[in-house]
Amino acid sequence: MFSGALFDRLDAARTGRVTKEQFLPFWEARLAEADTAQRAFEVLRREGVPYITHADMKPLMLDLLVRSERGPSALTPVRNSDCFSLSLGHAPRP
Repeated sequence: MFSGALFDRLDAARTGRVTKEQFLPFWEARLAEADTAQRAFEVLRREGVPYITHADMKPLMLDLLVRSERGPSALTPVRNSDCFSLSLGHAPRP
């Protein structure tokens, strides 16, 4: 799901390619021993800052939208008391 954000992060020159030499240092330094949540955070955050911003979430949201438009949707909006979120493969909650 984070493939677009990760690829964009590694392919800063926008060549359309990521070499092993570009990928391995990032993987070894930030992702190899991280849990899923930490991996997501590391992929989304900008270099040199210990936080993510609204703008940092855009690649993830675009990836979700693209995936939801392919064939039958596995993403279902779920209304919470104060926000909307996405649920994978479940019917909307009241």
